[in-house]
Amino acid sequence: MDKYNWYWDKNAKIYHKQIGMQYLIREEAAKIINSNPGKVLDLACGPGLLIKKLDLSKSKVIGVDFSNEMLKLAKKGIDNKTKFYKRKIQNHSFKEEFDTVTLINTYMNLPKGKNYFKYISKSLKLNGMFIFDIRNKFNPIMFLGSEKLRNSNIPLNKHSVYELRKELKKSGFKIVDTKWISYNKMAIIPKNRILKILRQTLFFGHKLFFSNKLLAPAILIIARKE
Repeated sequence: MDKYNWYWDKNAKIYHKQIGMQYLIREEAAKIINSNPGKVLDLACGPGLLIKKLDLSKSKVIGVDFSNEMLKLAKKGIDNKTKFYKRKIQNHSFKEEFDTVTLINTYMNLPKGKNYFKYISKSLKLNGMFIFDIRNKFNPIMFLGSEKLRNSNIPLNKHSVYELRKELKKSGFKIVDTKWISYNKMAIIPKNRILKILRQTLFFGHKLFFSNKLLAPAILIIARKE
């Protein structure tokens, strides 16, 4: 068993209840895919939160994850045409090429030191879309936050668009768009009193801290394979 499997299996049902940032990221990704239907590969699909937002009458979708519990939840309420496989990102290869590959709410948890983009590039058609998200290293909460997920050794990495632009280029990708996910758009906003004080004082007011895209906690990146 992978050293991280236990965490995702244990938290599958909790993770299934998407809130806040997770919800908004998938909403934005689904809009893009539904406007550009085709063959879609959802890597680290988890409990199928993104797949269930897609128009499956127009797109052929394959979901990949290495957690048994996540895959069980992903299959619920999905038609038989949508296939799921237990695989890791670095050995997910399929014979067919895809129009779109997604990696949502996952890149920040991947161990550093591997070029995951090159594996993803192999699955995409020329000019295909790669959609993924990062946690913004310039957001104060992200910058000061933990380097690992709670009660685990799973990394919680932060990145910038600038540094990833270079990494993507090495694997034949070009960033064509970015979506900045801000707290002021969240369906569920934290009401913790300490957080409220921080918002209003330490970071010069909630409008700057929660609305300025440079400080947005999450960024959705859309890249094309050249």
